[in-house]
Amino acid sequence: VQELLFAAFENNTDDVKGAAALALGRVAVGNRDAYLPLITSRLEGETVEHQYSLLQSLREVIVVGDLDAQGTEKIMEMLYKQTDSAEEGVRNVVAECLGRLAAANPAQKVQELRERFTAASSSALEKATLVSAVKFTVLSSEKGSLTKIRGELRLGDFFAAMSDADVNVRAAVVKTLNAVTHRESTLVTPLMADILPVLLTQTAIVPELVRVMDLGAFKHTVDEGLDCRKAAFECVNTMLDL
Repeated sequence: VQELLFAAFENNTDDVKGAAALALGRVAVGNRDAYLPLITSRLEGETVEHQYSLLQSLREVIVVGDLDAQGTEKIMEMLYKQTDSAEEGVRNVVAECLGRLAAANPAQKVQELRERFTAASSSALEKATLVSAVKFTVLSSEKGSLTKIRGELRLGDFFAAMSDADVNVRAAVVKTLNAVTHRESTLVTPLMADILPVLLTQTAIVPELVRVMDLGAFKHTVDEGLDCRKAAFECVNTMLDL
């Protein structure tokens, strides 16, 4: 089974690779002692092959849950090392895995995410991944449960990065804010007076992020701030529905 599934990761079709990742994850759920170490050991290698597929498999194991505290800690440490991956797809799955694991003990794990997020050494990609992990923590938690520990979560520390110098971080913060507001608005309501003015500034075009590419016969305008602006408008719309 192991050889069959890893051979499928070499397939050129994304559907086949996705099916193999799903299958490996479900096999690991059924035989965790044998297959979970196999997945994590490959992800911890110096040169990780099929990183995205392996992370998808790991996500299947996490979704089922029932990991003990030691196993959760080990997997989270491994995931932290991959938060600054150059591949957006990898970062998205890492964020989801971290968020789902943090949902098991949000008071403690969100504090860990915040400490890493505010660390001076954090790269822009790492910060974007970590704040996205907070989004998945909220989405994976029972609705209403996090309001009881709102003070311990200190989500305002994450939302303050809406003024970060890097547009990728700003976009991640706005998307997280939108998801949290939609899922559990009571976490955001006390912070609204500070958040809303900054959020509205994200709806403006930033000239420095707009560049024109000369393609010879015609010119193409690229706006690197578009994703952040669209997310900001969506977030404002979500808040207006409260």
